[in-house]
Amino acid sequence: FEKREVRRVRQGLGERLIEAVLSEPPAGVEQVHLRVVADNAPAYRLYRRMGFVAYGIEPRALRWQGRDYDETMMVRMLVPPAPKSS
Repeated sequence: FEKREVRRVRQGLGERLIEAVLSEPPAGVEQVHLRVVADNAPAYRLYRRMGFVAYGIEPRALRWQGRDYDETMMVRMLVPPAPKSS
């Protein structure tokens, strides 16, 4: 990336992209999963704000430049759960 591209952080682009993807999911898609590096607080907050819920952590899921990173697994349900049968 060039410097001018990197500076677009926190200008709402991520939120607009997520909204666009989730606004018209393909037929039959009931949930969306994603993973975020556990110490990426801005991204984690964005996903929470967009309705994603954390459901687990994968330790040492990513190695970058000799450092290990945990990843938080998240999901957003697009349809309500089916009613429980008695």
